[in-house]
Formats: sequence, structure tokens, C-alpha cells
Amino acid sequence: MSLSLTSFRAGTSTRGSGGFVRSASSGYMHASYNENTVDYDVAVVQVSGSLLVSNARAVGLASDNYDPPGGLGVTVTGWGATLLKVDILDRNTCRNTFANINTVTDRMVCAGQAGKSVCSGDSGGPLVSGSTQVGIVSWGSSRCEATPGVFSNVGNLRSWIRSASGV
Repeated sequence: MSLSLTSFRAGTSTRGSGGFVRSASSGYMHASYNENTVDYDVAVVQVSGSLLVSNARAVGLASDNYDPPGGLGVTVTGWGATLLKVDILDRNTCRNTFANINTVTDRMVCAGQAGKSVCSGDSGGPLVSGSTQVGIVSWGSSRCEATPGVFSNVGNLRSWIRSASGV
């Protein structure tokens, strides 16, 4: 992760304008991250200054070992479709969907469906249930909206997030 090139925009739903931008000041990637399998796809980043303003809110993080159940309604935010309401897929369906592409581990969760999914520009975005973040946009099919998306499972990675960030 190149922190010198990393910044965050908050307070807008427009990718290149509005709100404000904060630079990254420090960050940590999971030591077990594997770029081939995309397993342990999680990092924590400290920004210079605050991201909280009147039109930006913090969400809580899933509790340790929480695994979102199939059928749970969630919202994903990204620069493609700003707010996308989708459902969690049960793990077996998720694994079968991607069996010829990659292995879906317990540190991953799937959400969405054909025609309603995330794409590469959405990577790193939050998957939220109510006011709790349960996933982080990670990977999917190269044909974006042809399949559900795969997200890092925040509940499964929660203890690492806490140890790396103190949150």
C-alpha cells in the first residue's frame, strides 16, 4: 500500500469534487494478505484530520466472528452506483458461484446478484447493515455485474482490525 498516493474524500457522493479530501498519515495491511487469492484483504489507515462533518457519519464495525447470514439486506457504497441495496448470499452459494475463479474463504462474504453488483472502482468501499459495517469491497468476476461481489468479512477480521487500529 503506497500511503503517499492514498487520500480519502468525504462529504460528497461525487467522485472528483465536493466534500473534502484527507491524506493518509499511516496504515497497515494484514500480514497474511495474499494478492493471488485476495485472502485477508484488509488494511487500516489513519487520515490526517477528521472525516466527520455534517453530511458524513461513522458506522460501527461488526463484532468479533460475526458472519452475515444469507438473505441479510445490506447497502454497499462506491463510486460506481453510489448506494446499492443488495442481499448477502449464503456461503455455499457464494463458493459455488466463484468455484472456477477463486476460493471463497471464511474471511470473505458475497453480496449482490447478476445485474446488481460492485466493480473495480468500488474496491475498499463499505458493505453496511443498518449502522454496522459487515464487509469491505474486495473482488469479483472480471465482468463486474455478471456475478455478486466478494467482500472482506469484517466480523472474521475484527480482532486484527482492533489490534492494528485500537478501534
